[in-house]
Amino acid sequence: MQPRLPRLIRTNPSQEQYDILVPKNGQVADLIDCLLKKAKLPSEEEAGRMRVYEISDHKFFRELERNYPVISINDYTTVIAERMPAEDAEVKEPTQFISVFQFHGEPSRAHGIPFRFLLKEGERFAETRLRLEKRTGLKGKSFEKIKFAVVRRAQFSRQQYLTDGEPHIPPQITSSWVSNSVIR
Repeated sequence: MQPRLPRLIRTNPSQEQYDILVPKNGQVADLIDCLLKKAKLPSEEEAGRMRVYEISDHKFFRELERNYPVISINDYTTVIAERMPAEDAEVKEPTQFISVFQFHGEPSRAHGIPFRFLLKEGERFAETRLRLEKRTGLKGKSFEKIKFAVVRRAQFSRQQYLTDGEPHIPPQITSSWVSNSVIR
């Protein structure tokens, strides 16, 4: 079988880029194994489970299951691999996650590498902001400059900005809008 060469970017702690060669009939699990060897990373048993997902136009496209065929990975997306935070690995409901991306001024001007983020129902936004700070690795003035907004995919041009004074993430996000929401 001809090999397939997906480009893979590893995030956390750095955003190193690797070209990984796997057989066309391979699966995402094979892609992970090759990445761990090529990047000389500890195994999943030692350091935690890997999450692999596709991004397009600096926005989250889809998470790839371990048995997903490599041949079906879209040629026009970027494949991202990252260690799952421990709290994410314990969650069974995918609707508790939102897609996070960065934008400048308006949502159509996205940049950077998006990621999935666990929302905790009833959590105060100030606590969510602390978890986002830890997740992104940004600290101090770099993180303080960031404004956070909720952007629904149906209304991609309108964003609703959040402040630390908000008691909770708006209820429409922690209910049915979780999987269709983006926070910056």
